[in-house]
Amino acid sequence: MTDFRHIPPIPPSFASYPPRPGNRLTFLIDGQDFYVRLEVALAQATQSFWAVISFIADDFVFPSGRSFWELMNDAHHRGLDVRGLFWSNPRFPSPNVFHDSPKHREFLRKQGCDWLIRWDSSGADGSHCHHQKSWLIDVGQETETVFVGGMVLGRQTVDDSRHQGLPRSIHDSFAEIQGPGAVDVVHNFVQRWNEAAPEPDYHKNKPWPSKAIAANLAFPKRVPEQRGDTTLQITRTIKGGIYHDSSSSPGAASFPIKNGEDSLWRAYEQAFSNAQSTIYIESQHPGELQLLKALESALKRDVEVVFIVPGEPMNAIVHCKREAVSYRNQKSAPKTPKPAYFDTFEQLARLASYPNFTFAALALTIENEEQNTPSYREIYCHSKLAIVDGFWGHCGSANMVDISFHKDHSEINVQFWDSKVAMQLLRKLASEHSHQSFTDSHRQENILEILSIQARINSKKREQRLPLSGFIYQLDPRDYGLHTFPEFLDTSAAKRP
Repeated sequence: MTDFRHIPPIPPSFASYPPRPGNRLTFLIDGQDFYVRLEVALAQATQSFWAVISFIADDFVFPSGRSFWELMNDAHHRGLDVRGLFWSNPRFPSPNVFHDSPKHREFLRKQGCDWLIRWDSSGADGSHCHHQKSWLIDVGQETETVFVGGMVLGRQTVDDSRHQGLPRSIHDSFAEIQGPGAVDVVHNFVQRWNEAAPEPDYHKNKPWPSKAIAANLAFPKRVPEQRGDTTLQITRTIKGGIYHDSSSSPGAASFPIKNGEDSLWRAYEQAFSNAQSTIYIESQHPGELQLLKALESALKRDVEVVFIVPGEPMNAIVHCKREAVSYRNQKSAPKTPKPAYFDTFEQLARLASYPNFTFAALALTIENEEQNTPSYREIYCHSKLAIVDGFWGHCGSANMVDISFHKDHSEINVQFWDSKVAMQLLRKLASEHSHQSFTDSHRQENILEILSIQARINSKKREQRLPLSGFIYQLDPRDYGLHTFPEFLDTSAAKRP
């Protein structure tokens, strides 16, 4: 019987999937670690290879030098059942979305891609994103393995823990699942595959190469055998009204998915609200309003919090921060309408008054022999995870922002209860960010205290243009989005995820 302690699972009234014991859960940190492991798992596959893709860049290649298309073609030619489920939204401002369009269908023909594809469109909602990222290998077999995380297929993501080999460094994470919990990732794929929505302005949904060949899938019927000792629960964000088949996953209750799902946000809110000693967070976004309020409540309970974000945030965050500052500084009445994220930035700023709160980012020191003073290159935190009290964790595709949580974007995460796995993950992350070694004798309180102290020291070093010790440095949450350090690039260079 799993000891959930003070952070229980999400009940079936709010979640498609139940907690599942008996899993082998492994975390892969940064692109080299993940992509090499994925290629190895694919090379060992005997039955199937399915991918859920949100973003893919034209120049992306795996560490082996193969493109995504070559990898999928090779797997298909080996006799595997190969499928790709792509997000499509022509109204979304990114060149890295592989739309259902004549241009991309011609590309598939030229690439010789004769494996199976469906596009899941966001319809007329130009801001909506099917943001899930998952990979499924040998579905239904004893060797079934799934991967859930936040890494997008871009050349700059193929980074390692040293963050020295690319012009733009990115820190990211993925979870590998073997065992009963994998069936729910399969169920999510089948549910989306079968009801993938067509482009509203192009044509009726025409799977590649045809609907007859890329036909509907049967939902899984069997829970995989136990492969390890970790209990986990797959959580999601699903917008209401886009899927309607409430066929349940094996051993799970039927869930009215037509109403949408927000089990992912509920998992975070519950963990932060019940935290007793420590909260460690990595996120591309600086927080969602209700979760920031939950963090403040935790800080009042003397919970130690370390929150790592990109030091140089995306343009959208910079824009929203400037709107919030402009609104706050208005002196004439009546004021313009309050910006959408004004309260969120105000709540984040309030956390600065708590000495047990460390808001931080990551940067690489670049030595400059000619000027005898270093410069710094930001390590963009694209990772989306949290570890609470050294035994609970959450990792996946969801950013800590309202659109990733409140029945808007499609997201998929895994929450787990396992002190051994959680502490191994925390030590691995802390070692990378601090360049210090952590052993089993280091408790979560010790690790967060060391990170907090080092972040503060490095912030002073950066102000003095001195080399950093490790990567982590402190940010001021009151100024986030205003680019505190003068050596930051112009905000127009920031990229959307």
